[in-house]
Amino acid sequence: MNWMLAAILICGANMVTSCSLDDNPVDPEPEMPDQVAMFVQNVLSDTRYKADKIQATSPDGASASSDVIRLDVSGYDEALEEFLKLLPEGVAETAFEIEDFYQGIYSESVGYRLNDPANDGEQVIALNKVRDYMSFMIGYAWVQLTPELQEILNADFIVYMPTEDEDDMSNFVDCLMKFAPYCQPDMDDMTHLICTFPTYESYLDGVLSFLSSRMMMSAQPTEEGDMVLEVADNNGNLYGLLTVLSAEHRGDALNVFLLDEDLQASLASRIGISFSKISFYVSADAEIPF
Repeated sequence: MNWMLAAILICGANMVTSCSLDDNPVDPEPEMPDQVAMFVQNVLSDTRYKADKIQATSPDGASASSDVIRLDVSGYDEALEEFLKLLPEGVAETAFEIEDFYQGIYSESVGYRLNDPANDGEQVIALNKVRDYMSFMIGYAWVQLTPELQEILNADFIVYMPTEDEDDMSNFVDCLMKFAPYCQPDMDDMTHLICTFPTYESYLDGVLSFLSSRMMMSAQPTEEGDMVLEVADNNGNLYGLLTVLSAEHRGDALNVFLLDEDLQASLASRIGISFSKISFYVSADAEIPF
C-alpha cells in the first residue's frame, strides 16, 4: 500500500507535469505588428505624394529649407482624411493631444503611436494643424516624422498644401473680389487701394490670402529690407513682381503691397482697372495683439 501510494504520488506528479506541457502549452506572446514598416509602405505606395523642397526666406535674407513629401488638398478636413489613410489599422485609436507644440504656427497637434518591433518599442508621429491665417502660405497640416522615418523616407515632414488649380493672378483677383467690401480707392490717388478690416484676424486672413505658397517661396529681400515676390502662372510664366514693404517703409499701415508696371498691366487685363499700391489696416477699435 505504501509502495503504491509512493508510486501514485511520483507517477502522478510526472503525469501532471507531462499533461501540463503536452496538452496545455504556454502560448507565446503575440508578435507586435511592424506598424512603422506598414506606414512607410502606405506612403510610398500612394503615388499622389510627391517629394518636394519647401524654402522660406526671412526679411533679413536668411533662408531655410526642408525636404518634404507633399500632397495638395482643398483644406484641413481633407488633409486629416488623407493622413488617416496612411495609418495602419488600429493606430488612429492611439491619438493623444500634444500640448508642447509650436503654438505660433500650429493651432493643435495630435500624436499617434506606431509599434516598432525592430527597435523594441514604438515611435510617435504628430499631425500638426496650421493656423487658418497661415494655411495659404505654408499649408493646412504638417506631419512631424521621427528621425528613423525621416531617414527612411528621405524627408523631414509630410505636408498638406493648398491645391493650386489656379495661377497666382487668378488667386489675386479672387482675393480682390472677396475683400472688396473692406476696400476703397484713396481719393487723393485712385491707383492706391485702402483695405480696412474689422478685426485683426480678418486682416490676417485677407492679406495672407493674396500670397500663394509659390509666391512665398520666390520671396527675395531687397537692400532696403523689403520683400519682392514673383506673381506667375502654373507654368512659371511671370505676370510681374509684388513688393511687400517692411515695417520701416509702410508707415502706419499693417501691410503694404506695391505692384510693378507689369503686374499692374496684368491686373488691368483681368478686371479692367489696376492699382499700384494696396494698403492694409484694421478698424480703430479693433484689438491688435502687439
